[in-house]
Amino acid sequence: MDPRVVYETWAPPDGVWSPWAKPVLFAHLSPFEPPGTVPVPSTAPELGLDLAKAGGMALVLDLPGLESLSLALELLGHGYRPIPLFNACPDAAFLGERGNEVVPVAQLLSALVQGVDRIKAAGLAAAAPPAFLLDANRLGVGKPIGPGSFDNRWVVFPTDFPSVSFLFRQGIDRVQVIHRGPLAQDLLDVLATWQRGRIELLHCDLETSPTRGPLVLRHLWRSRLSLLARRWWAHLNLWRNPRGGFGGVVPEAGSSMG
Repeated sequence: MDPRVVYETWAPPDGVWSPWAKPVLFAHLSPFEPPGTVPVPSTAPELGLDLAKAGGMALVLDLPGLESLSLALELLGHGYRPIPLFNACPDAAFLGERGNEVVPVAQLLSALVQGVDRIKAAGLAAAAPPAFLLDANRLGVGKPIGPGSFDNRWVVFPTDFPSVSFLFRQGIDRVQVIHRGPLAQDLLDVLATWQRGRIELLHCDLETSPTRGPLVLRHLWRSRLSLLARRWWAHLNLWRNPRGGFGGVVPEAGSSMG
């Protein structure tokens, strides 16, 4: 399948939210070498939400990659447009090098292709409310990183999401985060920016069966310091890829980093 067709299905040219869809993974699709088929879970978790009456609400799915994609495809039936924010390259082979992925995202290529027909069949309007897709494993917590590793850890910043004023112009005044367990600090920085702008925050924690309700962030002044520190940390510790997004091979000791 033509990579452009796949990308424009997920991010249609007339889509209100398409400017925020990340093209990184789509750039690694090849019409000559389709990705192997990876089973995509078809059973969505019980959210305990009446999404049919969720006008004015955007979603952020902060779940492990395949689970995030799977839930997004189920939410098509509720009128939500999935917006993939995955910003990591799949592996080192595209650079002519070899390395083990720190964050396993190659499997997402197959899932994106498999989702094309379902998105087309959903017939969503250009202004359908968004479901922003993240990979909760994006920081590679607990993964060993050493020489030869393909370090494709990534983070999000407020600029990776629509601004408060843009959300309001689209009639969005609430954001529901669907996650498992504690939220990572990079996403909390984003949510704090929205909360300061009077966006109502809600959450649904699937780890606790699920609990759902208001998400109130404290000490918002600290989030500004956190955001600045995170930008410096990302600049110093994460690898930018020539194709965009994050991903690079950790060099052997003493070798040039280019």
